Amino acid sequence: MQYANPNDTIYMEDIVYSIPETEEFLAMWQGYELDKVFGIKIPNISQLFEPDEYSQIIDEVRESRFWDNDWNYPPVITDVLGKHGIQLTNVCRSNFIPNDGIMKAALIKVARKVRKTKLGGSIIRGGMKAAEKRIITKTDYKDKMFIKTDENLFFGQTGYPLFRNAGLELIESDLRKNLKFRTELSRKNNEILKIIDSCNSVAIHARRGDMMTYVDFCYTNGYFKRAADFIRKKTKAPHFFVFSDDKSGSWIKANRSVLGIRNEDPFDIIDWNTGNDSYVDMFLMSRCKHNVFTRSSFGFWAAWLNENPQKITCSPDIRINSRYHF
Repeated sequence: MQYANPNDTIYMEDIVYSIPETEEFLAMWQGYELDKVFGIKIPNISQLFEPDEYSQIIDEVRESRFWDNDWNYPPVITDVLGKHGIQLTNVCRSNFIPNDGIMKAALIKVARKVRKTKLGGSIIRGGMKAAEKRIITKTDYKDKMFIKTDENLFFGQTGYPLFRNAGLELIESDLRKNLKFRTELSRKNNEILKIIDSCNSVAIHARRGDMMTYVDFCYTNGYFKRAADFIRKKTKAPHFFVFSDDKSGSWIKANRSVLGIRNEDPFDIIDWNTGNDSYVDMFLMSRCKHNVFTRSSFGFWAAWLNENPQKITCSPDIRINSRYHF
């Protein structure tokens, strides 16, 4: 947005982190961290209000109980801010159910079930590959990423940078200049980083928990195996590093084959960076030579920030901005 409107001020709002009822869903996120992680400071919309009025805005957003309505947050926040004198046009998707209607939402649910099977996943991948050119053209998000306007917009709850044709190349130099980790590593993380730097390291981002509804097919139709096998063909002696939450370690040990890891493969599980240190996983993944991730912006940015010019980046969907798709 700033690229298209260089003279305008961009404000951040993070009200959802101030609402107790959302804590369980947002427990894996720590709110605004760009300042802590990258030293990036963005004005907060709270600065436009007196403390009492801003507290009232939070209360009004909370009263909507948007989390009971498929997290349909954008129309709520724009409506509340409008009542307090800030008129915004909502340009992000309104909720997590497609705007095309209930029928399309039902079809998507059926497709998800089919995609979880090996045969169904193979059919869907084949169909998407055959229609790749049309699909990528349809998911050209540059016009949404870089809206030049005189209006005041609410732009949030979108995952556009994750996809191909989002136009990241237009701002790549600025992104790489500003997205430099300010990381003080613990002794344990320093030790694992030395191993990562010294071998043909492959980061596998096994994001479970909150995203399983959207990525469960990756664990059931062989995605990780296909990606790992491809990397073995292209590289020598890969060492796999599995990044996940602290509750998934035992599952990973018992299901390493699901992640494409063979008994003879060297591999480590990184599951100790939690809470305020969660972002360290992104840093460590970005230092691996290659990356395997699901439909996750966290995993995507780790792979994108990987500076290895020969990197192999793998994702499960041809729409996602990675070098290979499985």
